[in-house]
Amino acid sequence: MPKDRLLLVEGTALLPRQVAGVLAERSRAIWVVPTTDFQTGHYARRDWVPGVLEQCDDPEAAFHNWMERDAGFARWLTAEVNALGLELMRVDGQRTIEENAEAVVSHFRLSAEMLRH
Repeated sequence: MPKDRLLLVEGTALLPRQVAGVLAERSRAIWVVPTTDFQTGHYARRDWVPGVLEQCDDPEAAFHNWMERDAGFARWLTAEVNALGLELMRVDGQRTIEENAEAVVSHFRLSAEMLRH
């Protein structure tokens, strides 16, 4: 991983154990994980979700199963991050998007000016 450049990656494919093995310092990574209530509430309001669910025989059950799967992954991810001594930030809707961004900036000891580049 580049030591002289910032690298911000999003997605579920970067598992903590694999990332931990290439980190120069543990403070160079943070996992942002939604609470179940936050994720369920926000997914339900996304414009594209009804289009996915209408393809299912039982849209309500499909949505429930989808959210249960994601909640299980979040629980696993949280346990893995904690076991490895890595940083985890829970998103529960109590902070604004800007406050969450500020927490990430603070974790990486960045300045707002650095983010513009």
